[in-house]
Amino acid sequence: MFVPEFLNSGHEISPEGTSYTQVCQHPPSPAKCKTYNFDLHPSESVYEQIVAGIRFKEVPQVNSGHDFVQQYIDPVINVFNKHIRKVEEDSEKPKWKYVYKQDNSPSAGAKIVHIFKKTDAKESLHCDVHLVPSGHICWARILHQPPESYICCASLMDFLRRPAMRTKAPYLLITDLIGIWMIKDINGEGFERAVHSFSHLAKNGSKSLRHALCIILSQAPRNEGYRAWIPYPWVKLCHGALNNPEESELEPGDAPLAAPASPTGIRDFDRYTLQRSIPDLELLENWKEQESMRLTGILVSGMSLAVDVNALERDATTWRCIQYLPPPTPLTSECSASVGRNPRPRSSSAEAILSAQKETNSSLSFQITNVVRHEPDTYSQICFGVLRASDGTTSSEVCLKLFIDALFPVDFDALYEEFDTKSAASRLGSLHCAVDLARQEEAAYHRLYEYQGTLVPHSYGFHGFTLEGSFTAFGALLEIIPGPSLSQLSPATWSEPAQKAFVS
Repeated sequence: MFVPEFLNSGHEISPEGTSYTQVCQHPPSPAKCKTYNFDLHPSESVYEQIVAGIRFKEVPQVNSGHDFVQQYIDPVINVFNKHIRKVEEDSEKPKWKYVYKQDNSPSAGAKIVHIFKKTDAKESLHCDVHLVPSGHICWARILHQPPESYICCASLMDFLRRPAMRTKAPYLLITDLIGIWMIKDINGEGFERAVHSFSHLAKNGSKSLRHALCIILSQAPRNEGYRAWIPYPWVKLCHGALNNPEESELEPGDAPLAAPASPTGIRDFDRYTLQRSIPDLELLENWKEQESMRLTGILVSGMSLAVDVNALERDATTWRCIQYLPPPTPLTSECSASVGRNPRPRSSSAEAILSAQKETNSSLSFQITNVVRHEPDTYSQICFGVLRASDGTTSSEVCLKLFIDALFPVDFDALYEEFDTKSAASRLGSLHCAVDLARQEEAAYHRLYEYQGTLVPHSYGFHGFTLEGSFTAFGALLEIIPGPSLSQLSPATWSEPAQKAFVS
């Protein structure tokens, strides 16, 4: 039998639904006892990790015919001493273990086991375990007692007044094998009595008596040399393609470690390796230079690009920015009126073609009518054109904003300098992938949705665009707004009234 199986067992009959767990039938007591919860160190969650760490350790079979001590106390203490107690062999603090003694005094009114923390020099009482006859504990009151409230059950108050409860043990564990009551520190007399405790029914699983006892044993004071064996895994940072070579061995001109077979974008290069291997960064630089030369000037009027509707939503679902955006801050009425003036309608033809394609899954293309901007070292390529459905239907003219990262501006000299000035994890902060910019742009239009068609262009979605044999890229379909762009304006040359009118 393995440790978890042993600790999870020990209860053949479920206590739920028994008369002990129904409604308290005892009269109220004039004396009251206030109850508080207490914190466990290690906590229950950490204790579960401890048990998980010894899940393949074996425990001798325990016979159900054994008495209480042989079934619960002795094997649990053995498990703790052998597998959970951490012994520092080179520590100057005294070696220790748990031992127990039975109290056979007839006046106790229960089977009591005293558990001691034993060193070579002394024994200190850690816990008293009370096995009481059934019916002596009002579980109906304890289990339904709200935290930080008063116990007013006469039966429970009589139980707390028993001489056996006057102990110097830091912890008490009281059970009749129906319920479990764990208590820390009983203080005061009469109306001022208080207990720090928590309780639950005794049943197989994480709420077993064996687990409860093992948790109490885990509360040994740290200042007396105790430290539990907690199986936290050591930190293992992601190694990418750098499992073996040391970073100092990677010099310019060496063979790259993680060369992608057929890269189509910056995302195909292993970023972890790029941050640590100059040869891999050189490979990226050479690839980008060649791709930039190949793709520059490839877009021309009359060309058709295949459209993959909602490709960004489908292919980048996990990290789409719009899933984590807070709600937009409402505009003031004055600002809203200014922003919302002169609204423009959406293109019904573009929306109809995109909607029909999603329903029929038919082919769809974007035919370029005008190349507005197509050059290297820019974050987007801008074209005007129309959507063309498989039946020949075309939309009104819309704007295509393409994100091709082979044409993005990248300062490789600055990236190489970061190998001397920054830690590996902080490098390449200015190296962007096309999908990253597409997600950010999508998030911006999503957040400004109610202002589209005024100062913000209408957005008709973020899709995939393919030129057969040349590239596949994400792009945004946007409304075309006639007039000069902001980059073409020179507000500084305007009169002051004109400047105020422009921004108001």
